[in-house]
Amino acid sequence: MDITPGYTVCGQGPATVLLHSSMSSKDQWKPLISLLAAKFKFISIDLSGYGDNGLPLNHQTFSTEDEVRLAQRIMTKEMGNETPFHLIGHSYGGAIALKLAVKMLDRVKTLTLFEPVTFHLLPPEEAAHKEITKIREQFTHALIEKDKAVATQLFIDYWSGKETFTNLVPKNQALYIRYIEKVLLDFQALFNESLTLEDYSGIHIPVCMIKGETSPLSSLQVFRILERSLPYLSSYSVPGGHMAPITHFKTVNTIIEKFLISQAY
Repeated sequence: MDITPGYTVCGQGPATVLLHSSMSSKDQWKPLISLLAAKFKFISIDLSGYGDNGLPLNHQTFSTEDEVRLAQRIMTKEMGNETPFHLIGHSYGGAIALKLAVKMLDRVKTLTLFEPVTFHLLPPEEAAHKEITKIREQFTHALIEKDKAVATQLFIDYWSGKETFTNLVPKNQALYIRYIEKVLLDFQALFNESLTLEDYSGIHIPVCMIKGETSPLSSLQVFRILERSLPYLSSYSVPGGHMAPITHFKTVNTIIEKFLISQAY
Protein backbone atom coordinates (compact mmCIF):
# COMPACT_ATOMS: atom_id res chain seq x y z
CA MET A 1 0.00 0.00 0.00
CA ASP A 2 1.25 3.47 -0.96
CA ILE A 3 0.09 5.96 1.68
CA THR A 4 0.36 9.62 0.71
CA PRO A 5 -1.20 12.43 2.78
CA GLY A 6 -4.70 12.85 1.40
CA TYR A 7 -5.06 9.50 -0.31
CA THR A 8 -3.89 5.90 -0.48
CA VAL A 9 -3.14 3.60 -3.42
CA CYS A 10 -3.48 -0.14 -2.93
CA GLY A 11 -3.95 -3.27 -5.03
CA GLN A 12 -3.49 -4.30 -8.62
CA GLY A 13 -5.83 -4.40 -11.58
CA PRO A 14 -8.27 -1.90 -13.09
CA ALA A 15 -8.08 1.54 -11.48
CA THR A 16 -10.92 2.26 -9.05
CA VAL A 17 -11.46 5.62 -7.31
CA LEU A 18 -13.17 5.73 -3.89
CA LEU A 19 -14.94 8.79 -2.43
CA HIS A 20 -16.24 8.77 1.15
CA SER A 21 -19.20 10.35 2.90
CA SER A 22 -19.27 13.52 5.00
CA MET A 23 -17.85 13.09 8.52
CA SER A 24 -15.63 10.30 7.23
CA SER A 25 -12.35 9.74 5.38
CA LYS A 26 -10.59 7.46 2.93
CA ASP A 27 -10.31 4.91 5.76
CA GLN A 28 -14.00 4.02 5.49
CA TRP A 29 -13.13 1.94 2.42
CA LYS A 30 -10.53 -0.29 4.09
CA PRO A 31 -12.81 -3.38 4.19
CA LEU A 32 -13.61 -3.04 0.47
CA ILE A 33 -9.93 -2.59 -0.35
CA SER A 34 -9.01 -5.65 1.71
CA LEU A 35 -11.66 -7.66 -0.11
CA LEU A 36 -10.67 -6.72 -3.65
CA ALA A 37 -7.06 -5.51 -3.61
CA ALA A 38 -5.97 -8.60 -5.54
CA LYS A 39 -8.29 -7.65 -8.41
CA PHE A 40 -8.43 -3.85 -8.47
CA LYS A 41 -6.07 -0.93 -7.93
CA PHE A 42 -7.81 1.38 -5.49
CA ILE A 43 -7.20 5.10 -5.12
CA SER A 44 -8.99 6.14 -1.93
CA ILE A 45 -9.22 9.91 -1.55
CA ASP A 46 -9.75 12.21 1.44
CA LEU A 47 -12.17 14.91 0.34
CA SER A 48 -11.58 18.51 1.44
CA GLY A 49 -11.55 18.98 5.21
CA TYR A 50 -11.48 15.26 6.01
CA GLY A 51 -8.75 12.81 6.93
CA ASP A 52 -5.41 14.34 5.97
CA ASN A 53 -6.89 17.23 3.99
CA GLY A 54 -7.42 20.54 5.76
CA LEU A 55 -10.45 22.78 5.52
CA PRO A 56 -10.68 24.75 2.27
CA LEU A 57 -9.91 28.43 2.58
CA ASN A 58 -12.59 29.69 0.17
CA HIS A 59 -15.52 29.27 2.54
CA GLN A 60 -17.81 31.72 0.77
CA THR A 61 -17.35 30.23 -2.69
CA PHE A 62 -16.67 26.58 -1.87
CA SER A 63 -18.46 24.23 -4.26
CA THR A 64 -18.47 20.68 -5.59
CA GLU A 65 -16.12 21.93 -8.30
CA ASP A 66 -13.42 22.31 -5.63
CA GLU A 67 -13.83 18.64 -4.68
CA VAL A 68 -13.72 17.62 -8.34
CA ARG A 69 -10.47 19.50 -8.88
CA LEU A 70 -8.95 17.89 -5.78
CA ALA A 71 -9.89 14.40 -7.00
CA GLN A 72 -8.69 15.12 -10.53
CA ARG A 73 -5.27 16.28 -9.30
CA ILE A 74 -4.79 13.03 -7.42
CA MET A 75 -6.07 10.90 -10.29
CA THR A 76 -3.79 12.65 -12.77
CA LYS A 77 -0.81 12.07 -10.51
CA GLU A 78 -1.58 8.37 -10.07
CA MET A 79 -3.17 7.45 -13.43
CA GLY A 80 -2.23 10.12 -15.95
CA ASN A 81 -4.85 11.69 -18.20
CA GLU A 82 -6.03 8.71 -20.22
CA THR A 83 -6.45 5.67 -17.94
CA PRO A 84 -10.07 4.54 -17.65
CA PHE A 85 -11.33 3.90 -14.12
CA HIS A 86 -14.22 2.67 -12.01
CA LEU A 87 -15.74 5.21 -9.62
CA ILE A 88 -17.39 4.56 -6.25
CA GLY A 89 -18.97 7.13 -3.92
CA HIS A 90 -21.05 7.19 -0.75
CA SER A 91 -23.39 10.02 0.27
CA TYR A 92 -21.49 13.32 -0.22
CA GLY A 93 -18.81 11.33 -2.03
CA GLY A 94 -21.58 9.90 -4.20
CA ALA A 95 -22.66 13.40 -5.22
CA ILE A 96 -19.06 14.23 -6.13
CA ALA A 97 -18.78 10.95 -8.02
CA LEU A 98 -21.85 11.85 -10.09
CA LYS A 99 -20.27 15.18 -11.03
CA LEU A 100 -17.00 13.48 -11.93
CA ALA A 101 -18.89 10.99 -14.09
CA VAL A 102 -20.56 13.82 -16.00
CA LYS A 103 -17.26 15.64 -16.51
CA MET A 104 -15.13 12.58 -17.28
CA LEU A 105 -17.63 10.27 -18.95
CA ASP A 106 -15.14 9.21 -21.61
CA ARG A 107 -12.93 7.65 -18.92
CA VAL A 108 -15.34 6.39 -16.26
CA LYS A 109 -16.04 2.68 -16.90
CA THR A 110 -18.65 2.15 -14.17
CA LEU A 111 -20.23 4.18 -11.41
CA THR A 112 -21.22 2.75 -8.02
CA LEU A 113 -23.25 4.94 -5.66
CA PHE A 114 -24.60 4.47 -2.17
CA GLU A 115 -27.33 7.09 -1.65
CA PRO A 116 -25.71 10.09 -3.34
CA VAL A 117 -27.05 13.20 -1.63
CA THR A 118 -27.73 15.42 -4.64
CA PHE A 119 -30.20 17.46 -2.62
CA HIS A 120 -30.50 20.11 -5.33
CA LEU A 121 -32.71 17.64 -7.23
CA LEU A 122 -35.39 17.68 -4.52
CA PRO A 123 -38.38 19.92 -5.35
CA PRO A 124 -38.63 22.62 -2.63
CA GLU A 125 -42.29 21.87 -1.98
CA GLU A 126 -41.67 18.20 -1.15
CA ALA A 127 -41.38 16.83 2.39
CA ALA A 128 -37.91 15.43 1.70
CA HIS A 129 -36.54 18.87 0.80
CA LYS A 130 -38.18 20.47 3.83
CA GLU A 131 -36.79 17.76 6.11
CA ILE A 132 -33.16 18.10 5.06
CA THR A 133 -33.43 21.89 4.93
CA LYS A 134 -34.66 21.89 8.53
CA ILE A 135 -31.69 19.76 9.64
CA ARG A 136 -29.31 22.08 7.83
CA GLU A 137 -30.87 25.14 9.47
CA GLN A 138 -30.78 23.57 12.93
CA PHE A 139 -27.12 22.60 12.92
CA THR A 140 -26.16 25.89 11.23
CA HIS A 141 -27.88 27.75 14.08
CA ALA A 142 -26.00 25.60 16.61
CA LEU A 143 -22.71 26.51 14.92
CA ILE A 144 -23.62 30.20 14.99
CA GLU A 145 -24.18 29.76 18.73
CA LYS A 146 -20.74 28.11 18.85
CA ASP A 147 -22.10 24.80 20.09
CA LYS A 148 -20.28 22.33 17.85
CA ALA A 149 -21.34 19.36 19.96
CA VAL A 150 -25.05 20.08 19.47
CA ALA A 151 -24.52 20.70 15.75
CA THR A 152 -22.66 17.41 15.40
CA GLN A 153 -25.30 15.52 17.37
CA LEU A 154 -28.06 16.84 15.09
CA PHE A 155 -26.17 15.71 12.01
CA ILE A 156 -25.07 12.30 13.28
CA ASP A 157 -28.46 11.40 14.74
CA TYR A 158 -30.26 12.38 11.54
CA TRP A 159 -28.23 9.97 9.46
CA SER A 160 -27.65 7.19 12.00
CA GLY A 161 -30.63 7.35 14.37
CA LYS A 162 -31.50 9.02 17.67
CA GLU A 163 -28.99 8.72 20.50
CA THR A 164 -26.22 7.57 18.14
CA PHE A 165 -24.01 10.52 19.04
CA THR A 166 -24.78 10.28 22.77
CA ASN A 167 -23.82 6.61 22.79
CA LEU A 168 -20.39 7.26 21.31
CA VAL A 169 -17.41 7.33 23.64
CA PRO A 170 -16.08 10.89 24.19
CA LYS A 171 -13.01 10.22 22.04
CA ASN A 172 -15.16 9.35 19.03
CA GLN A 173 -17.51 12.24 19.68
CA ALA A 174 -14.52 14.56 19.50
CA LEU A 175 -13.42 13.04 16.19
CA TYR A 176 -16.79 13.87 14.64
CA ILE A 177 -17.00 17.33 16.20
CA ARG A 178 -13.80 18.38 14.47
CA TYR A 179 -15.46 17.80 11.08
CA ILE A 180 -18.72 19.70 11.63
CA GLU A 181 -17.52 22.97 10.06
CA LYS A 182 -16.73 21.12 6.83
CA VAL A 183 -20.21 19.56 6.88
CA LEU A 184 -21.61 23.09 6.66
CA LEU A 185 -19.57 23.62 3.49
CA ASP A 186 -20.69 20.25 2.14
CA PHE A 187 -24.31 21.37 2.40
CA GLN A 188 -23.48 24.68 0.76
CA ALA A 189 -21.85 22.85 -2.14
CA LEU A 190 -24.67 20.32 -2.49
CA PHE A 191 -27.54 22.82 -2.48
CA ASN A 192 -25.74 25.13 -4.92
CA GLU A 193 -24.93 22.40 -7.44
CA SER A 194 -25.52 23.57 -11.02
CA LEU A 195 -25.85 20.18 -12.71
CA THR A 196 -29.36 19.13 -13.69
CA LEU A 197 -31.21 15.84 -13.83
CA GLU A 198 -30.74 15.99 -17.60
CA ASP A 199 -26.97 16.10 -17.06
CA TYR A 200 -27.11 12.99 -14.89
CA SER A 201 -29.38 11.26 -17.39
CA GLY A 202 -26.52 11.49 -19.88
CA ILE A 203 -24.37 9.10 -17.82
CA HIS A 204 -24.52 6.27 -20.36
CA ILE A 205 -22.37 3.77 -18.49
CA PRO A 206 -23.26 0.89 -16.13
CA VAL A 207 -24.36 2.28 -12.77
CA CYS A 208 -24.90 0.36 -9.54
CA MET A 209 -26.90 2.29 -6.95
CA ILE A 210 -27.57 1.02 -3.43
CA LYS A 211 -29.85 2.28 -0.66
CA GLY A 212 -30.45 1.38 2.98
CA GLU A 213 -33.85 0.09 4.03
CA THR A 214 -34.11 2.50 6.98
CA SER A 215 -32.46 5.60 5.52
CA PRO A 216 -33.90 9.10 5.97
CA LEU A 217 -36.54 10.42 3.60
CA SER A 218 -34.22 12.95 1.96
CA SER A 219 -31.65 10.47 0.66
CA LEU A 220 -34.30 7.91 -0.28
CA GLN A 221 -36.19 10.48 -2.34
CA VAL A 222 -32.99 11.49 -4.14
CA PHE A 223 -32.43 7.79 -4.81
CA ARG A 224 -35.91 7.47 -6.36
CA ILE A 225 -35.34 10.50 -8.60
CA LEU A 226 -32.03 9.18 -9.88
CA GLU A 227 -33.42 5.66 -10.19
CA ARG A 228 -35.89 6.94 -12.79
CA SER A 229 -33.25 8.87 -14.68
CA LEU A 230 -30.00 6.91 -14.93
CA PRO A 231 -30.28 4.86 -18.15
CA TYR A 232 -28.09 1.84 -17.33
CA LEU A 233 -28.90 1.32 -13.68
CA SER A 234 -28.89 -1.70 -11.41
CA SER A 235 -30.43 -0.80 -8.04
CA TYR A 236 -30.26 -2.62 -4.70
CA SER A 237 -31.65 -2.28 -1.18
CA VAL A 238 -29.76 -3.50 1.88
CA PRO A 239 -30.44 -3.76 5.64
CA GLY A 240 -29.42 -0.74 7.65
CA GLY A 241 -29.56 2.95 6.91
CA HIS A 242 -27.58 5.66 5.19
CA MET A 243 -24.33 4.58 6.81
CA ALA A 244 -24.66 0.93 5.74
CA PRO A 245 -21.33 1.05 3.83
CA ILE A 246 -19.80 1.26 7.31
CA THR A 247 -22.33 -0.50 9.56
CA HIS A 248 -23.23 -3.27 7.09
CA PHE A 249 -20.10 -3.21 4.98
CA LYS A 250 -20.04 -6.95 4.26
CA THR A 251 -23.45 -6.83 2.58
CA VAL A 252 -22.71 -3.62 0.69
CA ASN A 253 -19.24 -4.73 -0.38
CA THR A 254 -20.57 -8.04 -1.71
CA ILE A 255 -22.87 -6.10 -4.06
CA ILE A 256 -20.02 -3.83 -5.13
CA GLU A 257 -17.74 -6.82 -5.69
CA LYS A 258 -20.22 -8.63 -7.95
CA PHE A 259 -20.94 -5.47 -9.93
CA LEU A 260 -17.30 -4.52 -10.46
CA ILE A 261 -16.24 -8.01 -11.47
CA SER A 262 -19.18 -8.38 -13.85
CA GLN A 263 -18.13 -5.19 -15.64
CA ALA A 264 -14.34 -5.40 -15.39
CA TYR A 265 -13.59 -8.89 -16.67
